[in-house]
Amino acid sequence: MCKSRFALFGLIVAALAIGGFVLVGGNAKGQFRGPGGSNLMELVPPITTGAAQTGIAPLPLGKPVKAFQRLLGLTKVTSAPTGGSGQLLDVYYQYSADDGMTWQDFAHLQVSLTGTWFIPVSVIANGPTTVPTVYDGGLGNNVIVQGPIGDKLRIKYSATFGSSTGNWTFQSFVAPD
Repeated sequence: MCKSRFALFGLIVAALAIGGFVLVGGNAKGQFRGPGGSNLMELVPPITTGAAQTGIAPLPLGKPVKAFQRLLGLTKVTSAPTGGSGQLLDVYYQYSADDGMTWQDFAHLQVSLTGTWFIPVSVIANGPTTVPTVYDGGLGNNVIVQGPIGDKLRIKYSATFGSSTGNWTFQSFVAPD
């Protein structure tokens, strides 16, 4: 009887260990799925910069992301320079329809403080009827372009400090449908 209890206990511990590994292992790629979860995908890991930078694409080749009806961008700014004025962080959400050869902005977020910003995009909205002007880091401030996008996405950013000191720290995600 003692042997069977220990054997049963061993099986239960092994099953919990394997189940725990599967639950933890499923989050390895930055996606949080499951009951009550989301399909949030990390576009860039947390970025911290203490120097002015222009047009930086941390992952120049982007990430493959397929959105069928909608896409939600999310940028979380956890620290911003303080003690002065003129600090700006520009985050450009970009897509490529030619496997990373060219990039087109579909959203431009410009912020001067910490917070979380959401960028809702309908990829089934009517797109332009003419060839659009290429915007690679040039879309207007706080603009979101609705319509079809390519299947590779990336973030491009610029950081300025004005007379402020400190660091910008931010991270960007997308949640396709």
